[in-house]
Amino acid sequence: MRVRLLAVLLAAALAALNVSSVLADTGGGGGADLGLESMTISGGTVIARTGQVTLAGSITCTQDLDASVFVDIAQVVGRLNTIRGFGYTSVSCLAAVGSASFTVSFFADFGKFAPGSARVEGFAETVSCDDVDCFFDDAAFGPASIRLVGSRG
Repeated sequence: MRVRLLAVLLAAALAALNVSSVLADTGGGGGADLGLESMTISGGTVIARTGQVTLAGSITCTQDLDASVFVDIAQVVGRLNTIRGFGYTSVSCLAAVGSASFTVSFFADFGKFAPGSARVEGFAETVSCDDVDCFFDDAAFGPASIRLVGSRG
């Protein structure tokens, strides 16, 4: 009974506030294209001593924009263990140039990355908001196999 009453009160409060949000991915369907066209991850290095990974890549754009770039990597070690890590960076892309490079450095959540094969995925997103709505444009990469090259750091 209490849960139902709370749900009704919450619904009434939201209706009274006339809350609305529009989240539009402008990369594929309707809405305005914000200019984020694609994302690639071209390679990676790992400092064998520390396990720090640095991934290099780029985004392409047809409009000036700032994008958030997220990368995720998994490396199988032995038969039963998978080392995982996640990184984030921001990048500005100028339409006059058409692309922007980025690097993302991070450590594994648990364990240590090593030179060798790994699986990588990436996601880039840009957002534009006006007084009423926010519009999103995104690009994805992978999953793909890459080779982490050893580095002395």
